[in-house]
Amino acid sequence: MRVGVLDVGTNSLKGVIYEITAGGPPQQLTKFRHMLRLGDGLFETGEIRPFGYEATLAAFEEVRQAFADFEVQCYRAVATCALREAKNGAALVSEVKKLTGLRLEIISGEEEASLICKAVLAQHPPSESALLIDIGGGSTELSSITDNCVSFSVSLPLGANRSQQEFSISTPAKGRQLAALRKRTRALLRALPEVPANLAIATSGSLRAMTRLIRTQDIEEGEFSCAELTALRKSLAKYTLDELCNIPLLEKKRADILVPAIGIAEAILRHYKIERVRTVNVTLKDGLLIDFPQVPNKGRTLFHSTEKSNRDRGKARS
Repeated sequence: MRVGVLDVGTNSLKGVIYEITAGGPPQQLTKFRHMLRLGDGLFETGEIRPFGYEATLAAFEEVRQAFADFEVQCYRAVATCALREAKNGAALVSEVKKLTGLRLEIISGEEEASLICKAVLAQHPPSESALLIDIGGGSTELSSITDNCVSFSVSLPLGANRSQQEFSISTPAKGRQLAALRKRTRALLRALPEVPANLAIATSGSLRAMTRLIRTQDIEEGEFSCAELTALRKSLAKYTLDELCNIPLLEKKRADILVPAIGIAEAILRHYKIERVRTVNVTLKDGLLIDFPQVPNKGRTLFHSTEKSNRDRGKARS
């Protein structure tokens, strides 16, 4: 059976198509990524801008075609923080269904954190107590793990894009801007339980970018210390946007939001007195795949049939 999983985040749509066979591991057939920039201006205006709206519709048309080309039989497409919070998020979901027949599901922050945690426990189970950290564009997901059991998972209204907008973090970044971000982060963390861990496991693209810059290697997984992260933040905070864009190991699309992401990560590590960080190449899409095959959940089916999507699309056009 061929299965598609899609994650519509604050910056981009990311998807993978797999071949699932009985008794064997999933085989990746293809993957795709579309830059949507849903977070641009969102946390200032509360709405997705026309560019992001149209980019999402165009991306889903391409996804529908990819599903047809690879004969995908079922899929799950989820949206996270940007569509959760946008005033016009539900309208965009409805328009995607009308145009393509594909169902895009807005999931809660708690479910997002849980799916990421499932993927880490399946692929990189820690041998000691650990705090899972995923810093996205609009939210940050945290999970505390002890003896491979989750004591809590939470989604916080912190994110690289959100913080850049809410605290007007410039390039070069100003000390007062980063201080305000750290203060906000600490205030949110004080409401959470204690975490008995000396290790953080980091899963997001921004944290993997930090690993590359600290280790000066083109890698997706590695380790660094909180002290090394502080040194990186102090160095990058002095850079102009052009200088950040010209760093070889840094994707240009992260140039204006990496320093805010570092500020969040650093505040979390210092709050919990965690010195070691291990980055792993695990994503929300991996968690979605773990929920396959079709599993009832509160009266609904997690994976949706492309046959029904094609029928719905035909009705919309007739």
